[in-house]
Amino acid sequence: MQPGFYRMSFEEYQQIQAVNNSRLVAYSKTPAHALIVKDDTTSMRIGRAVHACLLEPDIYERKWAVMPEGMIRRGEKWKTWQEEHKESEILNATEETSIKGIVASLTSGDCETARKLIELCGNETETVLVWKHPKFGCLCKARLDGFNLDLKLIMDLKSSANADPEGWIKTGVNSGFLPHWQPAWYLQGAQTVIDPEFKTFLWILMETKEPFGISVVQAAPALEGQNDMVYLAQIQIEQTLERYLESERTGRFPGYPDKIVMGELPSWYIKTAL
Repeated sequence: MQPGFYRMSFEEYQQIQAVNNSRLVAYSKTPAHALIVKDDTTSMRIGRAVHACLLEPDIYERKWAVMPEGMIRRGEKWKTWQEEHKESEILNATEETSIKGIVASLTSGDCETARKLIELCGNETETVLVWKHPKFGCLCKARLDGFNLDLKLIMDLKSSANADPEGWIKTGVNSGFLPHWQPAWYLQGAQTVIDPEFKTFLWILMETKEPFGISVVQAAPALEGQNDMVYLAQIQIEQTLERYLESERTGRFPGYPDKIVMGELPSWYIKTAL
């Protein structure tokens, strides 16, 4: 795969042999975690469906099917219906309600910032970037939900149980999700492949349950006086990528340390317990 930007399906993107942000985040937990293919979950399925519905509506109509109300995933009726829709990704009625709720919130008039950001990206959605890392020379990849070339910005949709703009990043960091790595990785790709002036990254957070709240969080550039999360992520990513490439070279992806580790209560818990 040559460096550049492409239009392709998610399935085709997955086949590109290159390092991506998700792989590095998993590796940061332990090298062994980078080798695991995640099981599909309800949250992941809703996320893919929301992306398709908002960014690729023609694909959503063609590739997604909703189970008839009352149908369960077993029995002859299910087998027959599943066979008829074997080329489709399948949603149940509850999952479809989530998607409709998000779309309704987005078009309600109360979430104009998010709606206009999606509109600004126009047809520049679900774009695949492939580039060579400027220091290590390895092939890297990313799939942008949307970008605007004139404004030099990247937009990313995130479906979540909680779209609280004040707490989403903190929750992600505490859970090991490392959300600040994504803008650093995507901006590097956009700056390398599209335009070196790319500097803005925004998340659109969308709740998958009522009241289907939507918020917009800016990751980059940092506002004056704020910590630059992208700068920190660039340092962390480079350190992790170097170790990851060494694991690929040696074929060694160890798990947790092979030693006895002393258990400790977190200091914040001790302070609140006494």
